[in-house]
Amino acid sequence: TTQLARYMGHVSKNVGGVFETPKTVEQSGTIYQRTPATKQKEAMAFLDKQLFSTPTWLLDQTILDRIGEDPTTVVSRLQAATLNRLVSNNTLNKLITAEAADGAGAYKITDFFTDMQGSVFSELKSNTAIDVYRRNLQKSYVEKLIAIIKPAAPASSAISLQGGRITVGSGAPAQSDVISVVKGQLRELNTAIKSSTANATGLSKYHLEDLSDRIDNALKNKE
Repeated sequence: TTQLARYMGHVSKNVGGVFETPKTVEQSGTIYQRTPATKQKEAMAFLDKQLFSTPTWLLDQTILDRIGEDPTTVVSRLQAATLNRLVSNNTLNKLITAEAADGAGAYKITDFFTDMQGSVFSELKSNTAIDVYRRNLQKSYVEKLIAIIKPAAPASSAISLQGGRITVGSGAPAQSDVISVVKGQLRELNTAIKSSTANATGLSKYHLEDLSDRIDNALKNKE
């Protein structure tokens, strides 16, 4: 799984990515370039197919028993590492910056969330049961979004000035669109979750109700 995690890390770096082409003084052209939008879209499709759609080929129970691992932990650990990279202030700010620079040709933050939520919450459209692996993934994703908008506890370091920009809590610039977009995504996701809950049963229903409660509380700034 270590090798797979490394490979997924390489793929996820394409999203909001910037690559360097070393040049001598005599050579023309830019040194730093943003990853093309088409390549970022391909990276998201790859992660959807190979990671967010549960990689069941990893779950050989005989092998897991030998190494003392349970399958849910193995999958969650791999998925969490990629979520941490993708759903971060750093990546989201890069997507906003890319749109400002490249306009319609950019892979926009809204494109990212359309792809991300379509992948992580595909069951909402198909009205299918949500298994334990996908429930864990969805909870992790929602908690990552909440962590971006949730105000930091009062402390001397809660508000700081970095590079002329006021930052709040986890480091999202107060004037950045990141918090605005993430709040909007949570509202849209919550609407879809509530709509799907009526058709859900058993653990899927409890799971969706829980997620909706978490989002409601986060948007109301409740603990």
